Amino acid sequence: MRQATYLMRKRMRAFTLVELLVTVSIIAVLTALIFSSGQKVMRQAQQAKCSARLSVLAKGVLLFAAEHDGQLPSGWCNWNPVVWQYDVAPYIGISVYTTRSIANSAFQCPEIKQVDLNNAGTGSVSYAINEYLLGSQTSSATPPRKVQSISQSSITILMGDNFTSNTDRLVAVRLTPFASVGTVAFRHYTPNASRPAKVKRAEGLTSYGDGRANIAFCDGHVESLLPEQVAHGSNNSLIWNP
Repeated sequence: MRQATYLMRKRMRAFTLVELLVTVSIIAVLTALIFSSGQKVMRQAQQAKCSARLSVLAKGVLLFAAEHDGQLPSGWCNWNPVVWQYDVAPYIGISVYTTRSIANSAFQCPEIKQVDLNNAGTGSVSYAINEYLLGSQTSSATPPRKVQSISQSSITILMGDNFTSNTDRLVAVRLTPFASVGTVAFRHYTPNASRPAKVKRAEGLTSYGDGRANIAFCDGHVESLLPEQVAHGSNNSLIWNP
């Protein structure tokens, strides 16, 4: 009698194969959820770091303007031999400016790797100023813009994420079939964040990557925007050329 009771209790304590499979399945689901959540948090942290760095740069640009009668720095690609980073460096705590093409420097998005900068060429950047605001001190065709001339600073684009190429200008993404694709980089929340691929969106936009772009405005604030929000077209509420 005692032996039968013992065997019965032993059977009651043992797990069946079905129970084991269910338990393993639950553990697998929970692990996947935790991993997915962790990846999302990591991507959000990367985007936040990039946004914070852009905010510092935007404030540096505005500080430069404040000490130069409101005039924004000129860009190399607008016939000026001095890149805007050289002018802005002292205003973001860089006393000696050497180069801008170094990963994890003040002028690069934290997600951009050195190999990407090397592949893009000398002088490549991942942050750039709106080309419509970059003037030239050596050409009367594109006079330097002044901050006080911008009437709607909170919706006028100043700077933003740029695809790594040899330029310091930020070009608007355009609605097809108008003009050519711009250089705004929608790299955040994409699987391949460090080297975003050129893709076409269903909305008719072409961009680098398929995520969000950090955009700084002329009043200094930064937003993370989707391609259709940044597009340079008639359906866009943001101002590129004030």
